[in-house]
Amino acid sequence: DPRFASWASAVSHAPSLDAQRELTGAVDLHLRGEFRSAIPRFLRAADPSAVFNMPLLWAMQASCNVEEYEQAEAILSDLTSRRGQLSPFEQLGCDYFAACLNGDRAGALRAARRASELVPDSEALAQLGREAIFSNQPRLAADALERLKPDRGWMPSWTPYWGRLTEAYHMLGDHARELEAARRGRRQHPEAISTLLY
Repeated sequence: DPRFASWASAVSHAPSLDAQRELTGAVDLHLRGEFRSAIPRFLRAADPSAVFNMPLLWAMQASCNVEEYEQAEAILSDLTSRRGQLSPFEQLGCDYFAACLNGDRAGALRAARRASELVPDSEALAQLGREAIFSNQPRLAADALERLKPDRGWMPSWTPYWGRLTEAYHMLGDHARELEAARRGRRQHPEAISTLLY
């Protein structure tokens, strides 16, 4: 599945075909904003016996998106207890969510930056952009988000990318680039009211 190609080197082990199908369905739900429906599918996609943990990082994000922090902390606790089995990227994912759940924005930014360095052409740049905005570093956010290819991987299905990019340019006071990014988003997602608002 080319939508997940950028993550191939980031996981500790490849998934089974069933786990990959479950992950694909869960990601589709997640990208449509159906986080509660996605969470059980992410949990089913995770396969501890095959050491396929990437879906648990998605499950933590979805849990945080619906403010189910206890669930995110339980998943994090489980992953942390198996830290030695995790890939370096998955370990950084644990560090990232631990920082987020503890309100440590600087720690979250550090983990997101290191993750984006580990898999430099991946959607990890989206998290780096998000954390840079939260940390009042709009130049870093714009640079990270512009490096991300919005027509690759699962990005074509994710309209919030354009919100983050336009917000970074807005914070910089670069309204010409903000408008240009908003127009690019509108061309990619003419069906989405959010891109019209951007």
